[in-house]
Amino acid sequence: TYYGFKREMKRANWILYLPLLIILIVLCLQGFSSQPLETIIFYVGFAILIGFVEESIYRGIMIKILLPRGILPAILTSSILFSVTHMLNLLSGQSLGQTGLQLAYSFLIGIVLAQLFIKTGNILPLILFHSLHNLIQFLGSGG
Repeated sequence: TYYGFKREMKRANWILYLPLLIILIVLCLQGFSSQPLETIIFYVGFAILIGFVEESIYRGIMIKILLPRGILPAILTSSILFSVTHMLNLLSGQSLGQTGLQLAYSFLIGIVLAQLFIKTGNILPLILFHSLHNLIQFLGSGG
């Protein structure tokens, strides 16, 4: 579809997602904290919601709107805006230093995700990655 919600994926494109898989594996190496089942269920739903909403907005919609202005402006603008939204974590008590690191990381990961979306036209693997990434962060012992 127009915003990248397609089920099919070319076999050759799977290799492009390997760096994302490596990121998830490295995050898992931090370990996980013990959580009650209700908390885990909440985090699963919340992670899926965030992954779906953020990828739909910053890759699915923004890239499509910005692409006529060029690939680089589309990638950079969507990545900057994606990164800036993470400043909201300051409101939840996250430290300024931690938020600064998150801004840099989310900008860089935004660039990678934008490039993958432009290359493949498929947003579903990005939603899956984003949701799993958030879930691992929520449940991880690093936290």
